[in-house]
Amino acid sequence: MNHFLNSLSGLFTILSPKMVLGFDDFYVTKGIAGDLYCRFIHSNINIWVFAKFSIGLVSCMTVERWYAVIRPHQYKFAFSRSRVIVFIVLLAAGSILIHITGYVQKITPERGCVSVPLIPDALGFRLRSVILVTVTFLIPLVVITSIIIYIKYMIRR
Repeated sequence: MNHFLNSLSGLFTILSPKMVLGFDDFYVTKGIAGDLYCRFIHSNINIWVFAKFSIGLVSCMTVERWYAVIRPHQYKFAFSRSRVIVFIVLLAAGSILIHITGYVQKITPERGCVSVPLIPDALGFRLRSVILVTVTFLIPLVVITSIIIYIKYMIRR
């Protein structure tokens, strides 16, 4: 599943002229097609949603491996099929919700697609960015690294 998510991120990167051509200033049609283009392709938000979902999935797989190796008797209860499905759905919903502001775009006649900042001041934007990086990258990094080191330590003991 993780390979599929990474492939989708790559697909949205290729579909975005901003990423491939390196410039951002081209004509976008008005109407529903232009609106959908601005929200889902030009904003590059899908790349971030799939990346965060992928990071969360790797974190969940690391916890799952910890249960399988360290607490094998509790593994079946903690990771039943229905619980895993709930974890995946919650992870997908969380990935979308933390980046929901990226879908707020508008079309202007002179500039094409333009992001509409929901947090207009620079301090609020920086604070949101720091929180997002901490919650969606640094904390999973620490959790994954700690669990892998702990499993390695317990196996060698």
